[in-house]
Amino acid sequence: MRKRKAKLVVLNPSDVWIEAARKVGTYPDATERSGKWLCFTNEQDAEQMWRLVALATREGLLGSFSDMSPARAGSDARVIEVHTYDWQDAADVRRVRAELHKIGYVNPIPYKTDVDTEAGIYKQTGFKRISRYFE
Repeated sequence: MRKRKAKLVVLNPSDVWIEAARKVGTYPDATERSGKWLCFTNEQDAEQMWRLVALATREGLLGSFSDMSPARAGSDARVIEVHTYDWQDAADVRRVRAELHKIGYVNPIPYKTDVDTEAGIYKQTGFKRISRYFE
């Protein structure tokens, strides 16, 4: 799973990511090659999509955990991240994507490694290709 800081300081409650963790079945521990599917959505559809992703995560249909970004003032964009343990396990990564499709997320989505996220690799910062997979 993603590394967490020992202390969480919340200056604004809307800055907190919502998280759902697997409750059913087992899943491999995250490796140094962990990553996530980035399900971009708008504010209008975010809550419904999050309910579906959170339920599928808890029921053991996705990876170890999923999370959703907070709403941002002046922006209609949200992202739901569905984490997997190792991007080199293409069968598992694609299995998770297939489950997202089954629950209704049919738009093409990128898969990004956690190493790239930690390195600050984002389209907004000028990088052209940020995804390991795009389905």
